Amino acid sequence: MRSIGIDLGTTYSCVMHHPASGLDVVIETSDGKDLTPSVAYFSSNGDVIVGDRAKERLADDAENLVVGIKRQMGKHFPLEFNGNEYTPEGISGIILRRLAQDAAAHFGVPVSDLRSVITVPAYFGVAEREATFSAAEIAGLTCLELLPEPVAAAYAYGLSEG
Repeated sequence: MRSIGIDLGTTYSCVMHHPASGLDVVIETSDGKDLTPSVAYFSSNGDVIVGDRAKERLADDAENLVVGIKRQMGKHFPLEFNGNEYTPEGISGIILRRLAQDAAAHFGVPVSDLRSVITVPAYFGVAEREATFSAAEIAGLTCLELLPEPVAAAYAYGLSEG
C-alpha cells in the first residue's frame, strides 16, 4: 500500500507523497503539472473531464462546467448533467478519482492500493467532513484521515524542521 496526501482545494488540488528518503514529492498530473484545477466538465456524450482540459471549456460551454464545488460540501445542492443528478460529494469524488489515478500511475499500482489523508478547511463541520469522506469512497480511495489544513501545515513544518 502507498500513502498519499491530497489537498482537495476549492480552486486547485494536488497530491503529495512522503517517501522513505524524507523529501516530499509532489505527484505530477497526467498533464505533467503539479496542480490539478478542481474543475469538472460534463460533455454531451456523457464523458466527464477533470482538470486543465475541463477548465479550457469555460469560455465555450460554462453551463456544463462545475467550479468551486467544495463550497457546497455537506449541503443539499443537486446538479444535473445529461439526465444524471450529481451531489457535491459525487462531483468531488470524480475530482478525487482523477487525482488518485494520477498517483496510481506514478507508483504503477491500482487505485485500490492507495491510502490517503485528505486535507479539509478548519471551518469544515461534521456534514462537510462526512461529505468529503464519502467523496473519497466514491473515488475508490481508502481515506485514513481527514486532516484540517492548519494541522497539515504544522505537520509539514515539523517534518521540514526534522
